[in-house]
Amino acid sequence: MIMLGTNSRLIAFLVTVNMLVLQCAESTKDWQWQYNKSVCFNERADAALSWKVTLSPGDSVSDVNIYEVSVRTQSALKMYSKTNGPEAAFKDRVMRFSMANELSNQFPVFKIYFTLTNLSSSVDGFGSKSIRCQVVRKSNGASQQRDTLLHVQDKPEKTKLIKLAPSGNVSDRYSTYAFRCIASAYPPVTSYTIYTNGIKRYTGTGIYYGYTHMLGAAEFTCEPHSAAGYGANSTVTIITIVDGHHFFPFNYLSGGGTVPEGSSLSFYCYLDLWHGNITWIKNGKRMNTVTTFYELRFDPVTRKDEGFYACGYIFNGVEYTVRHITHLTVEYKPEKTQLHSLGSSYCHGSAIPLYCTAVAKPADIRYFLRINNQPLANNTIGLFNVSLSRLGYHLYTCAPSNKVGEGEHRSVRIQVQEPLTSASILPINGTRFTEKSTVQLTCAANEVDSYEIRWTKDGVLVGEGQTLMIQSINRTDEGVYTCTINNTCNEVSAVTYIGVDYVNMDQQTLKCSSSPGFIILSLETNTASPPNITCNSGHASYRGLVAHSNGSVISYRVDLPEPDVSEVKCRAEGFPGTENTYTIAVADSEYIRNGSFRVTNARYPPSDAIKGKIIKSVCAIQSGRTSLMFCGTMPLASYPRARVVDTQVQRRGQGKIFSFIYL
Repeated sequence: MIMLGTNSRLIAFLVTVNMLVLQCAESTKDWQWQYNKSVCFNERADAALSWKVTLSPGDSVSDVNIYEVSVRTQSALKMYSKTNGPEAAFKDRVMRFSMANELSNQFPVFKIYFTLTNLSSSVDGFGSKSIRCQVVRKSNGASQQRDTLLHVQDKPEKTKLIKLAPSGNVSDRYSTYAFRCIASAYPPVTSYTIYTNGIKRYTGTGIYYGYTHMLGAAEFTCEPHSAAGYGANSTVTIITIVDGHHFFPFNYLSGGGTVPEGSSLSFYCYLDLWHGNITWIKNGKRMNTVTTFYELRFDPVTRKDEGFYACGYIFNGVEYTVRHITHLTVEYKPEKTQLHSLGSSYCHGSAIPLYCTAVAKPADIRYFLRINNQPLANNTIGLFNVSLSRLGYHLYTCAPSNKVGEGEHRSVRIQVQEPLTSASILPINGTRFTEKSTVQLTCAANEVDSYEIRWTKDGVLVGEGQTLMIQSINRTDEGVYTCTINNTCNEVSAVTYIGVDYVNMDQQTLKCSSSPGFIILSLETNTASPPNITCNSGHASYRGLVAHSNGSVISYRVDLPEPDVSEVKCRAEGFPGTENTYTIAVADSEYIRNGSFRVTNARYPPSDAIKGKIIKSVCAIQSGRTSLMFCGTMPLASYPRARVVDTQVQRRGQGKIFSFIYL
């Protein structure tokens, strides 16, 4: 164990067989942390992580959140919370959480344990992800967090031993054979060991070539090795080594190396005492190219030409290859460039991450970021934290470059906006409108722009845009209206309550009155004070006076000084659409023995037009269109099943009787 220490921090490196741990203790003014900064586990093991937090005396923890964090982009996904348990995105992962607390010299100490089961190097990565523990204090809601870097190591797998030369399965014992061994592993493979018929021949980077004087079948095996251990072996096709008894004093193969794409290159195969055709081998396969000269020309070089090359010739069915293998590496400029904005809002004065990626060979890329074609920053990781200090539209461009040259550019256009600080609605909260009127609500913010504005009523979307028009508002439109304003920076809302005042006019269209006399109108309303009622006969106007009030039902007395008024139109002032027409029967009322109802008018007999209106009103009772009607003191609605069977005018003394006969 190697211990490194200072007055404020203690760091320890601990190496075991299965786990590499970097332990750390950190403290701030009122927080003290103890946790592992880095851990390493084997494939399919369980990652048991812990954090120890000490708070101020009397303080407590209200919640704990566990996140998976990308090391490269620092984007975090919540995995688990003490309050809600596992997140839906991680429902397929088995996680365990627990927390214990104790007191240490009056300081509360919280020990947090989190286990992520069945680790996978392909999912959880080797140093590409961290597990973050966020602790929320109960006293003020403040939080702190600490990250533990996760390494999941796996032994080498998917081992392949690739024969580079000879191209066939029969070779001369003085010819060269070459192999390339590859395998995947986390951490990466450190070395490869090559065996011939079980005898160790080579340990190194995985490229091996040589020759052997042994004759007969030869079996070549590769064994990869990493920090996690030895991986699976891979055996290549057996090569039969023969004695060709052919003197082959070749010298060498020249050419190869590393060249940029688009350049020109030649391989030269020098063979003494041989003047026949020369065969060329690429990656263990004989090429279709056969030359009578020593040169293999590439003009231009493309990345498809990359590989391992050998040369030689075939004599009496035996393949002879030079005792040298060369490799051609083709480098190219960055391409497939992508530039991503990792920010969700673009507020003036804030900062956002921009992430640029590209593919190139060599992969040592430097990324240059420009704003409006002016240099801004550059680095080798492609992640930039950009301060948004200027309002308006700006073009950010990423230009990746490597030793070959500058690659493809990619740009993103970002609008930097002033943060929305507040929103307001006109008319103001609590404004009331009369039913059937037209209402316009206007939403405004501190900045004027074509923002996205949504309107909701009681939580339900009812419109979009800066204004909301309500044509002919009714009582069902009463409620809480919210306008929500969005721009690329943030979101603000305003709320207002809109009230609707309504009046339900008296629906009984037949009114009886003495002459000169009055009629009684009843209405229902929710207004704070009784509305004014105005009636008009066509010749004069009459104002109703409140006669009685019972909650929302108000009765008005409308005096009719003119004796010949037979019809009036009445309305509630300020309430459009409330006008009703009422027929006035100037008469007294009484019962008749046979059950008929008789209206008597000795002084003012009704005209034929009035008779028709009275009959129409009475018939409305039968059909159910009205529910209550008073004529004098007699409620006609007490005859719900009645019908008009006869009307007549009779003389009784000096008066006239107009009778409605009901069965």
